[in-house]
Amino acid sequence: MFEFYHNRLAVQAAILYNKPMVDCIRELKGKIQHCIKNGDFKAEQEYKEELNVLNRKYRNHEATFITVYDYKNLIHKGSLNKLTTGGNGRVALIEWDSVDAEVKSKVVQYLGYDPAEKTKHSGFEQYIGYDDAAYTFFNDFRKSTGEPLSKPQIERWTCQANIFNAIKTLLEDRSKVKMVFGKGVSTLWVNIGKAIQELDTEKYPHGLKKNVRRLQWKYEDYIKEGYSKLLHGNLENDCAKKIKNDVADWILAMYCLPIKMTVPMVFEKYLEKIKTNINWPELTCGALNQWLNIPENRRIWVLARDGKKAYESEFGYHIKRKKDNWFANAWWVIDGSKLDWIHYFDNDIKMAAKLKIDPVIDIYSEKIIGWSYSETENMFDHFTAIKMAANNSQCRPYLFTYDNQSGHKSPKMKELYTKLVAKDGGTHYPHKAYRSSNPIEQLFGRLQQQVLNQMWFSDKQSITARKADSKPNLDFIKANKHRLMSKAQLMKAWEMCVNLWNNSPHPLIEAMTRAQVYAQEAPMKEELNFLDMVDLFWINETKPITYKKGGIMLQVGKNRYEFEVLDSEDKIDLEFRRKYIGAKFIVKYDPEHLNNFVQLYSQDANGDRTLIANAQPKREHEQIPALMQEGDKNKFLEDYGIIEKEFLRDMAAIDALMQRTGITPERMIDEQELKIKMGGDLPKNLRSEVESEASFIDGL
Repeated sequence: MFEFYHNRLAVQAAILYNKPMVDCIRELKGKIQHCIKNGDFKAEQEYKEELNVLNRKYRNHEATFITVYDYKNLIHKGSLNKLTTGGNGRVALIEWDSVDAEVKSKVVQYLGYDPAEKTKHSGFEQYIGYDDAAYTFFNDFRKSTGEPLSKPQIERWTCQANIFNAIKTLLEDRSKVKMVFGKGVSTLWVNIGKAIQELDTEKYPHGLKKNVRRLQWKYEDYIKEGYSKLLHGNLENDCAKKIKNDVADWILAMYCLPIKMTVPMVFEKYLEKIKTNINWPELTCGALNQWLNIPENRRIWVLARDGKKAYESEFGYHIKRKKDNWFANAWWVIDGSKLDWIHYFDNDIKMAAKLKIDPVIDIYSEKIIGWSYSETENMFDHFTAIKMAANNSQCRPYLFTYDNQSGHKSPKMKELYTKLVAKDGGTHYPHKAYRSSNPIEQLFGRLQQQVLNQMWFSDKQSITARKADSKPNLDFIKANKHRLMSKAQLMKAWEMCVNLWNNSPHPLIEAMTRAQVYAQEAPMKEELNFLDMVDLFWINETKPITYKKGGIMLQVGKNRYEFEVLDSEDKIDLEFRRKYIGAKFIVKYDPEHLNNFVQLYSQDANGDRTLIANAQPKREHEQIPALMQEGDKNKFLEDYGIIEKEFLRDMAAIDALMQRTGITPERMIDEQELKIKMGGDLPKNLRSEVESEASFIDGL
């Protein structure tokens, strides 16, 4: 009634729907048709009564488990998995695991036992015996040092011998192989491998791998060479013990070369070397490989061949951070990264992923508290991101870290970081290059994988990535390129992703989102007020800048900005120009509001600074009449008239000065003419008289 088919427990279909009763019903129906044909009414009624009784029993499942109609319907829908088709002497088999649980329970109740439990290992386990000779071989085996094998090793290799013996028995009995494990060779070994992996490992501690090809190869080696082939290849290698002193130095030095020779290449060179060094031992390629991978040797060649980063990844000491006392705003970190979103740029003509994002993340809560969004990663991107973080948090971090990118190294940013961190114990420093100590890299990696790369316009990691899942579907993106966004539109998408990330569950703190973790009351906190914000985010130019006739010029990054001082009526401040053209000022400004105003400070010899004036962006005037708007010409004429105003004002000042002092060009001419007449020798008393008369004449 039950048997194994391709290592699967199968039940005969006839058992499920009671084929004998179905055949009997079919026979009665035939007899009734025969009676109708011959007009035998009495016999017809008797057969119908008998048929009604059988149909009633069949429908009520009194003598079966399912009806033939239900059986055929379940087969048609695929709810029952038919393994073989009946007919011509063949029995139809149904996979036992596909049978409905209710039907199974009826069968188990009818039989009095569970066929799955009773026949659980009968497909393969019944062929496994115990090889006493194998146990004796491994129990008596001794290494070159005289040490015996351990008990687990003896049990493992003896068990492998028992399993391979069972496979040999099955293969010799072709009929059993076909019935239990299938006809084809590939199917046979796949099912044998599956049966081995299903064995109870406590009863059969075989240690055989899942790979079917390796299993087959190991079996074939066992059949050819016997028990010794089961011993692990690295159990003992005497050749590796011969590598020492000069031999060891030569092999390690050759393998350390940056050309990265393979072990077989080094071995070939070693074979050439021993021709002239007869005292060097004969080795195998496997011995070289084993010796090179001894940890104390491996750490040397990994550093020489692959560099510091690979060396630290494998051998660098790992510092474990104590996180129990951390809290929100204890540690901020900033790091710019490429935003892997394809968009239109260059006047919405070209497609690429050119944008960068510069996020500031609170390490404890993992909340993104600030960012900058641009195509660069310079000082002003860092400034913008940090300013947003300070505005959102309204407090100082106790630790602020960043990478060694040039934008962080300028004196202005160093000054900002020093002012930003908490005054009581706060500090900042850059992460060392090629170290894995920067926590934002791991955080941003999860942000990309869980949120950013889920957007349809993401280019994943790169089109050159190795894994297919890390590459974008360029065909899909090209088909929808008309729906790609501009840089400005992507900003909304980034803000949506930030909200999604911040309001997602924290990976370590249960039942709380990142935003909720960040909002928890911190055990210590240094708040920022308005004056602190001004002091932090208004930058002081370190070198004084001259206020020239056109105003003052400020260089910020690659951009130049011009400013001039206006009076209370929003006109050019003539008095400021009179006093300060040519003076030098320390300029203080907010990089995000350079279109508003900057502050001009004077600085004395002691370094003390005094605010002199605020300067606004220099006004521009349209010169082409056809392009002028209403009022433009009057504004132009007003500013242009400053030239004449300043000239007349300063000329009047000169005249007033001459009147006050009596020192005039005319007097200078008179003095020089008199000196010429006297030959340059005018007595003192006469010179005084002439001078007094000249002063009197000038006053008339």
